[in-house]
Amino acid sequence: KNYSNSKNLKASSSDYNEILNIIKENLVKDKEKISLDRMLNLLEATTQYFSSSSYTTVPDVSFYDHVKLTSAISACLYLWDKNNGIDNFLDEYFSNDQEKISKSRKKDKFIVLTGEFSGIQDFIYTIASKRAMKNLRGRSFYLEILTEHIIDEILTTLEISRANLLYTGGSKFYLILPNIKKVIDIGESIKEKVNDYLIETTGATLYFELEHTTTSADEMANGMTNKSSEENRIGDIFRRLSHKVSKAKLQRYSKRQLSNLFDENSSVNDIDESRECIICKKSSVDINKYDGICGDCNSFIWLGDQISRRYHSNRDSYFIISKSNDLTVKDDEDIGKYISLPSLTEKKVYLMIANDKKSINLLENTDDVIRLYSINSFSIGENLAKNLWIGNYNKKNDKEKFSLVEFETLAEMANGIDRLAVIRADIDNLGAAFQSGFKSLDKDKPYKYMTLSKSAVLSRYLSDFFKRKINLILDKNIDEITNNDLFKSYCNILTESDKDPRNIVLVYSGGDDLFAIGAWDDIIEFSVDLRNAFKDFTGDKLTLSAGIGFFKHHYPVYNMANQTGILEENAKSMTLNGEDMPRKNAVSLFGKIDDEDEYLTTFSWDDFIDRVLGEKYKFMKDTTTIKQEEKSSKVFLGKGKLYEIMNLLKSQHRDNMKNTDPEKLDIARFAYTLARIEHNSFNENNYDRLKSQLFNWMQNDKDIKELLTAIMLIIYRMRGE
Repeated sequence: KNYSNSKNLKASSSDYNEILNIIKENLVKDKEKISLDRMLNLLEATTQYFSSSSYTTVPDVSFYDHVKLTSAISACLYLWDKNNGIDNFLDEYFSNDQEKISKSRKKDKFIVLTGEFSGIQDFIYTIASKRAMKNLRGRSFYLEILTEHIIDEILTTLEISRANLLYTGGSKFYLILPNIKKVIDIGESIKEKVNDYLIETTGATLYFELEHTTTSADEMANGMTNKSSEENRIGDIFRRLSHKVSKAKLQRYSKRQLSNLFDENSSVNDIDESRECIICKKSSVDINKYDGICGDCNSFIWLGDQISRRYHSNRDSYFIISKSNDLTVKDDEDIGKYISLPSLTEKKVYLMIANDKKSINLLENTDDVIRLYSINSFSIGENLAKNLWIGNYNKKNDKEKFSLVEFETLAEMANGIDRLAVIRADIDNLGAAFQSGFKSLDKDKPYKYMTLSKSAVLSRYLSDFFKRKINLILDKNIDEITNNDLFKSYCNILTESDKDPRNIVLVYSGGDDLFAIGAWDDIIEFSVDLRNAFKDFTGDKLTLSAGIGFFKHHYPVYNMANQTGILEENAKSMTLNGEDMPRKNAVSLFGKIDDEDEYLTTFSWDDFIDRVLGEKYKFMKDTTTIKQEEKSSKVFLGKGKLYEIMNLLKSQHRDNMKNTDPEKLDIARFAYTLARIEHNSFNENNYDRLKSQLFNWMQNDKDIKELLTAIMLIIYRMRGE
């Protein structure tokens, strides 16, 4: 049910009974043996939107998150006590001796473990143009599934459930674990094994770092034993971790790994006389087998294709992690294709995909199956480790069933000029939001709302937005957003289409950011939809910034990503009127109009939506045309005339930037240019409006910048190559 616009909402008894009946039905099915992970999946599917308590001041923690975190802490305490010979739990935690209880709470019984990858941009975006979209999507998702797999390898080896996973997203994760030697040993082992695997598979492009910090119940509760919550001790935990990770990245690899990397005769540097892969440049015996592509790159292309097919298929799909690469099932052509992954207990394990639940049930050699992941569905099963949500929206390829559209086809789908656009966007100041975003206005107790559970809930909801809701926004699923005041209709000012799904491929969408490629007009409109949806989703308490770059379809992907990243940073650096602190909450597009100008095309979201698109672009679209037609009410402006107007506007802007008085000659030229625009009795009214409005806008530098961008969009929208 959609309650996004409801206030003071209270669930009815029938709502609770409906959920209870679903839980009972699933528990009865496997009442003699139910794993904790399966129970978590069941609670996530049923109770993630129910408050854990109806009597608290701010009931903002769900029942699911409350139970999950309680279970995680309980498991850690049990294993720490067991490891330290404590078996009288009643005396340890419920003694009448308050001093003893206080000492117990201050002992470092916990470890917060974090893992993250470096070199992601080089790994994902340094690819050839051949089958680029599938390769791009496959590499991006490969990092997602590899991250999930590493998490489960650690937890399975420790015999701990996924309740102990605090957060995963953006190829990064946090786990809460007991402070025992086994955890430290497993951490060191998995880091070594993963980097061995990455060196073999990707060379030194990707690197995996794993670090931890110890903590106590008192610190994780933010010192709640003290009456005045004056310290942000939870924030301190994550600051310590961030510092340790940054330091560790300066000393990558073990001595053994470094020795192999620098030994020209080692297996790592063994180069045969085969051809180089046209994508990753490795020499490989598989080159001829896969038409100039090595086996690893071919696997990424296969994975990217499979992820795209899953979006348009109505069947439930599953990832399989198996000890064997020889699983088979009748009538499922995809079983048997795989990507190898590292493992703590096996030399290698293998990632495969099953097309539906029937394929899972018909699997042969099921003893080799380690775990399953469902894709974009709440599915509950005995060996299921996680319901995996993926932002995998992609424009349907009408030429090849379910397959990804490639760059050239996407560019051709645009209205006007055949151009791709790339959007990169992420949340502003997210680190600060986690470290102090729950700060209270109460001066005596500024951190009374700062709890680990609130941080976990925020993480999960942001992940839900970028991995699940994002698909609905791109697909224009109106039913999901009908009750949203800010988002009752999709932006259609460029495409003039209300219902058609976006001509876009979502390359990556993680815990706080996204990267998408598509037809230029759909990308711009999607950016507006994204901002409006996120504004409503967060109550305007969090903002995001975006960069939008425009490219020909054959432009190198790495350069697309890099240049759009620069635009994104420019949006995050936006200041006004000599301000010291950047405002962020902005969008930057096109880049520099020419080399002599500072960035002209960076705007706050409100200005871009209301003033660039809603005012100036709409005015130009309504009053002008670049197609000369008889008896048209619109004023004909050829491409040459539009560029002439732009040059005069830019000249005026340069004078404004130099703080010099406007050149009277420039103003006279502008007036002369407007006066020479052809017009007739059919478009006389629009001509008078155009001449008056453009001349007024030239008097204000903010209007000039907005008008320049609007004219660029007019040119893109109204012409082809």
